Amino acid sequence: MLLSLINFQYLFDAYPPRIKQGTFLTIIILSLFFLVIAIILKYLLSKDTKFRNKTDKYQRNFYIKLINLLFTSGLINLFLIVFRKLRVPYFQIRFVLILWWAVILIWLITIVQHQLVKVPESREQDKKRREFEKYLK
Repeated sequence: MLLSLINFQYLFDAYPPRIKQGTFLTIIILSLFFLVIAIILKYLLSKDTKFRNKTDKYQRNFYIKLINLLFTSGLINLFLIVFRKLRVPYFQIRFVLILWWAVILIWLITIVQHQLVKVPESREQDKKRREFEKYLK
């Protein structure tokens, strides 16, 4: 039933119609924004001592994961959208871009889930360990 509703020719057409200029510019600007934010966060994390001293190891780990997500997604989005604009066969298939955005969404969900679920548990274990080690000294 669901397969009859999906238009495979639309999703897997090797030569879809040209991308609209507004959509092209929006995705380019969004991809460049991702890259700029990743570079700024990387600079703050590595060079700015005030920012680095304010963050603990769990926040730094979160920022590193976020930097990796933003940089990778920005770069691959740029490649995919430029290939689409240049009409390179098989790189401009709509399904590839949709699949890539789904991967980004899943990646972001796992980062947020890790930050909300695993990090509080790890902080609590670290707190217990520090309390225990305090009595050993």
